[in-house]
Amino acid sequence: MRPFCNCAQIKQNDYSLPLQRVLTDFGADESFLAATRKAKEHYGIEVPVSGARQQTLVHAKAIGSVEHEAPQGPVKTLITQNDGCMLPIVTPVEDPELDHRKGKQLSWREARLCLARSNDVVDCVYGATFGTPRVVGLVWQQVAEAAGLGADTKVHGLGDGAVGSSISSRNCSARAKTPAPPLP
Repeated sequence: MRPFCNCAQIKQNDYSLPLQRVLTDFGADESFLAATRKAKEHYGIEVPVSGARQQTLVHAKAIGSVEHEAPQGPVKTLITQNDGCMLPIVTPVEDPELDHRKGKQLSWREARLCLARSNDVVDCVYGATFGTPRVVGLVWQQVAEAAGLGADTKVHGLGDGAVGSSISSRNCSARAKTPAPPLP
């Protein structure tokens, strides 16, 4: 084994933890190509696009397997939020004569994210869906219950005032017995 590899706690052809962190941070924000360009610009390190992709996906998968400790019972106050963002969806065209590299169609769908946490806990419980506001309400209910929602829990909802979030918040508020803010 090489002395530097022992000191840096990495194997040959591996990435150090600080470099993994950089690639994952940049790779999650933008494209993997942009991540490699930023790594070169900020740190002077040239990394292949496949390396940025691999590190980002490995850490994304690891995040999905994190287990949060469920609360022992209902919490006093629950902080929740619903938000959405448009995501590009690429689908291949079903024509066998077309080049599969070029025969793609781009469309956009809104992904809606729900989160909930007790006011004295840092970790959040998350849920996401491409569904309707009613489905968002059901996802929110599952997330809120996993975070400690009970019959006497006070719910503090945060949001940007988007219509979809307001509608699902109203659906959720009936369950939580907390009034939703009026629509703008």
